[in-house]
Amino acid sequence: MAPMDLNHLSVFVKIAETGSLTKAAQALGQPKSRVSRILSSLERDLKVQLIHRTTRHLQLTDIGKRFYEHCKGPLAGLEEAARDLSDCTQEVQGRIRLTAAHDVGAMLLPPIIDDFSRLYPRVEFEIILAQESLNLVRDSIDIAIRIGQLKDSSLKSHRVADLMLILVASPGFLESHPVPNQLSDLGVLPCLGFEAVRGKGWTFTNGREKRTLRVDHAIVANNPEFILKVALRGRGVALLPDILCRDHLQNGKLVHLFRSWHGEPVPINLIFPYQKQMPHHVRRFMDFLLNRLRASLGHREI
Repeated sequence: MAPMDLNHLSVFVKIAETGSLTKAAQALGQPKSRVSRILSSLERDLKVQLIHRTTRHLQLTDIGKRFYEHCKGPLAGLEEAARDLSDCTQEVQGRIRLTAAHDVGAMLLPPIIDDFSRLYPRVEFEIILAQESLNLVRDSIDIAIRIGQLKDSSLKSHRVADLMLILVASPGFLESHPVPNQLSDLGVLPCLGFEAVRGKGWTFTNGREKRTLRVDHAIVANNPEFILKVALRGRGVALLPDILCRDHLQNGKLVHLFRSWHGEPVPINLIFPYQKQMPHHVRRFMDFLLNRLRASLGHREI
């Protein structure tokens, strides 16, 4: 058998992973007709059918599945080796456009960007903090931090962790109001929460069961830092991201209520436009950002 073309193998692996000639062609940045010809050529050289083709979808044959399992590991290893070599020979420099919501960006990004800039002083940053989700392609965004379930499947993503929501109140509030002994007690206390959940109640889980409670929102806002400041002034019980409360819990300005219960975890993702080859400086920062965020958030995936 003649030596196989590694490019042909990578095309086959991409078809197997996407389940579509069209999606594989888009991912590889090649015409669909060329991807189809490469698959046919590979099957002809191997004298086997790797994929069943119908008008609606593709499906790996049994031997195609076995061949895919043999190919994907070595190809991934070669790609990683090429990236490592590139890392050794390229200087980390360039501009990165990064977007996040106001509160998330202000809370998480400054120390991460400061540390990265000390390591790679020739990387420039442009940070766009906006509550609305920007169009990454239209606005030339390299990386976005998104909170909540993702909707745009045309973008690539890395799951970072889950944001944990906890119940907190100030010692002053607990001195002037009855201390809640069970979750249902929240129904008679002033609560501080987000505009998005007004009228929907607060949902909690302890890992085994879920409970949704109707609460009296004394104050609602669309920014958790605002809710935090109001909670610190003793205006009510707040449901807030634990990372936002850590310092105040340690210095005693807030009290963590119902430690065995927490709000439903909220996913945090890094998203970015598909590129056949991500710029070296963006990929280096992506890895740095992912590791730092996971360390900060405890890498909780529930």
